[in-house]
Amino acid sequence: MTLKGRGDIKFTGDFYVYFYWNNDNFDESYEDWKRFDASSVWLTFDLAVLPASEESKEFANNVLSKEIGLNYEGKCYLGSFGLNLTQGGASYDENDKPTWVLKPNGGFYFEEYDSITWYMADRGSAQKFKKMLYDVFEGNIVWRETPQLPGGVKEQILDFLCSDMDHTLEEFEEFIESLKRISVNKLYKD
Repeated sequence: MTLKGRGDIKFTGDFYVYFYWNNDNFDESYEDWKRFDASSVWLTFDLAVLPASEESKEFANNVLSKEIGLNYEGKCYLGSFGLNLTQGGASYDENDKPTWVLKPNGGFYFEEYDSITWYMADRGSAQKFKKMLYDVFEGNIVWRETPQLPGGVKEQILDFLCSDMDHTLEEFEEFIESLKRISVNKLYKD
């Protein structure tokens, strides 16, 4: 990844990527989408990095720890990213009753929390990141599985959407397929 800070701070190095899904925030934004007929809803994840080389560790200890801070595990939370779950508000059935259908468009955004901007260092790394996201939701990578949450976060999101909110499995599969449409350029271009 390439990390850019204030002034002439710019570093490209090897990092492990860690991301966290806050389901409470998602519950709120999902309810706002329905309540206010908002135009879109996004799955948002906090993103942290953990140095994967000596050079990256040195940068984390000398720059990131001062600019942002590191947690007790040595992770640095840089910002967040979002995956579009639906673009568009309600549709209406034959009785003019609103229906809430997931219509993902492959949208991706990221934002920084503090003064450090981040992006993938090159096209190959961006492709890897995009594939990892796809593999998480396709089920090829089980992410954050616990005894209380077998199947990990994918199952948690799937349960919320399909069981709690009455979306269909086909809608969720459409979201998974939409991840293939994420623009690689958006992941690594400065």
